Amino acid sequence: MAAERVNLLACIGHAADRQQHDRVTGLTAAIASYLRAEGLSPQAVTLHAAAAAAARRRGDRPGEATALLNLGSARQATGDYPGAAGALEQALETFREFGDRLGEANALNYLGNVRYLTDDCPGAVGALQQALETFREVGDRLGEANALRNLGSVWQVTGDYQGAAQVLGEALGTYREIGSPLGQGNALLSLGAVRRLTGDFPGATSTLEQALETFREVGDRLGEANALCNLGAVWQVTGDYQGAAAALGHALGIYRDLGNRLGEANTLRNLGEVRCLTDDFAEAAAALEQALDIARDLGDRLGETEALNCTGRLLLAMGDPRRASAEYQRALDVARMIDSRLEEAHALEGIGRCDRLTGSADAAGAALRQALEIYRDIGAPDAPRLSAELEGPRG
Repeated sequence: MAAERVNLLACIGHAADRQQHDRVTGLTAAIASYLRAEGLSPQAVTLHAAAAAAARRRGDRPGEATALLNLGSARQATGDYPGAAGALEQALETFREFGDRLGEANALNYLGNVRYLTDDCPGAVGALQQALETFREVGDRLGEANALRNLGSVWQVTGDYQGAAQVLGEALGTYREIGSPLGQGNALLSLGAVRRLTGDFPGATSTLEQALETFREVGDRLGEANALCNLGAVWQVTGDYQGAAAALGHALGIYRDLGNRLGEANTLRNLGEVRCLTDDFAEAAAALEQALDIARDLGDRLGETEALNCTGRLLLAMGDPRRASAEYQRALDVARMIDSRLEEAHALEGIGRCDRLTGSADAAGAALRQALEIYRDIGAPDAPRLSAELEGPRG
């Protein structure tokens, strides 16, 4: 497909010009996975929208549903989450009309992922559990593993790291059994993120390096960028700022090549943290401002609260606790709205540190104790550090 891409696209254009609707839908569906793997999402949106219209004109309901499913996936990759949800809901309704259970499960799986990306975690869990049940009913093990992996991502965000690790381990085992290297790479990526959040930095590094190697072997550039971004976050926490900056810079270049704005925002946020830790405050501020703008443009509330917390840390490092406290308060409001317990704790800890510096000792103690309670409840590695601090002379 890589060698013949120009000819394949010319064939689709030729068929469209001559209103050969069955060829338009068939050829576009055939190259959907290739377009996804190569990160050609803007082009894929145009092709899948045309395929859905062609199938609709000839009354091909299965072809229309498949095109809508692929259109939803492509729109998600470009950051158009409302457009993705609309296409996937149409696909789901159409699959149900003619009793395609596997198609229904795939649509629910994609829809659950979009809801997760728009911070609707209850809605995401509901869709993904329905997808998982349906995949099991029809005996589709690849779909089952995909749904488990997506559920792991949702539970990670809500702070259920134990539950996330369990379902991600199940997904990884299934991918290995059925021989899906791309699935293994994605499961390893998610497991690495969970291990980083629970403080298992050696385990996170090893797992993410395996994921990176797998993505490079199968030629998945988006997966490669995701693994590099996560590795950069691990190396930042462990103090390898040079390694972190290199990995994040590489990831940022790939995301921009692919037009993946969510990945771009996440990487810019992590780069902002690294620049802050190396006292490059101007570069840190510029990166965090870009990350926050993209997150808000995408409607990514989790990304927004993470960027706000990072901005609070930057302002605190620059010696401006009052402005930092305002950013942390904004982060706290958003974190509570979307039920992100880790970011809620980060915001509370930041507010507590700002209160200490502005002379509000009682308020500082209350905020820091609330943060500690959340850290302990979700098993975050920040708990021992903050507990030791509060039990010390300043506690």
